[in-house]
Amino acid sequence: MVTNNLYKLDRTALPGDTKKAIGNDKPENFALLFNRMGHFAKKEELSQELEVDSLLSQEIKFHFFHKSRVSKQDYHLDLTKKWHVSERFKKDYENFLKNYGEAAKALRPNSLEFDLETDWRIALGMGNASVYENGFTFHPTYGMPYLPGSSLKGMTRHWAKAEIEGKAEGKAEVEGEVKAEDYLKVFGNEQDESKNFHQGQILFFDALPTQLSQDMVQPDIMNNHYPDYYEGNKPPADWLSPRPIFFLTMKGVSFQFHLGYIPRDGEATGVGLLETAKQWLKCALEEAGVGAKTAVGYGRMRDKEDAYVSPKEPEMKREPQFKEGRTKKFKNGDKFEAVVTKPGRPATATVYGYEDKKHPNIQIAGRTDTLKAEDIIRVTIQAGKQGKTISSASLDGIIS
Repeated sequence: MVTNNLYKLDRTALPGDTKKAIGNDKPENFALLFNRMGHFAKKEELSQELEVDSLLSQEIKFHFFHKSRVSKQDYHLDLTKKWHVSERFKKDYENFLKNYGEAAKALRPNSLEFDLETDWRIALGMGNASVYENGFTFHPTYGMPYLPGSSLKGMTRHWAKAEIEGKAEGKAEVEGEVKAEDYLKVFGNEQDESKNFHQGQILFFDALPTQLSQDMVQPDIMNNHYPDYYEGNKPPADWLSPRPIFFLTMKGVSFQFHLGYIPRDGEATGVGLLETAKQWLKCALEEAGVGAKTAVGYGRMRDKEDAYVSPKEPEMKREPQFKEGRTKKFKNGDKFEAVVTKPGRPATATVYGYEDKKHPNIQIAGRTDTLKAEDIIRVTIQAGKQGKTISSASLDGIIS
């Protein structure tokens, strides 16, 4: 991949004194990098220098990803590659995450902590306000991607309600009988006409990545093949130009989740209620997903030991190749491919001759001890009478 030769601090909308203060420092806060240091340019002139005043033109748009080739020159911009995740920064984050977990336990001594990892990609906060076509969710203080506790509680509540009503998709179920009383205890309710208000007893904390890495945030693409049709200007046709839309995703990331129990007078530790909430949350993340584009597979999560591993494709053994030349005669020293039919010393093989003609039961001399049936080999032949047949062959090597 070519370098970020389009990345220049002068092509951002930052104030001049801010640019001067940043200098050559690499940003560690991804939220600031993405939201405040977006590059602007005309779509067809990303390789050219532009003034900040050009932002007033409607032709200007912000980009965090771009690839083009102009006059045999590659131009590339990938803002995710400018995020500086140094070893010191990783260590600082590990300490922060440890302190965050301890603070959650100090706030709610009766709590649960567990990790889940992405099954594929997650797209968070695409509807957030942004100078780009699509936004992203970053922690408002620390700048790393995260899952807000309010979002986790909302999606868990939706899943639990659907499960109680028998509408939840998939086969995931909370162990034991699901009771409406548990739902009320976990999530609480709003004050109704009878003024029976119940506060939820489970606190959903923000979920943070278990570790930071340079490639945890990656650009993805939606490619609209018929933009003019969807805008109501033209009928759909093959000659319409696609209009790619880029958005950010996370891939291969584990998150740390915390659930806290809010006790009532005379109640026990709430272990059962915490487990119920945990199972509801896990089912929601595993079956429904979090974030955007869940209908096409984004946003699913799994336990690390249950994470999906794509099966290896079976190795396709290639077929032996014939030689071109239907009218050619065999000569001593010609080389062909063959398939072993009977291992041993000597071995026997079928030689693939010119065009589509096979020559079976040809003895193969040489070091054939290691050959197995159906091995594809390369041989040197000895021609028969008048060059019309193959009398014998010797082993040159094994192809597969």
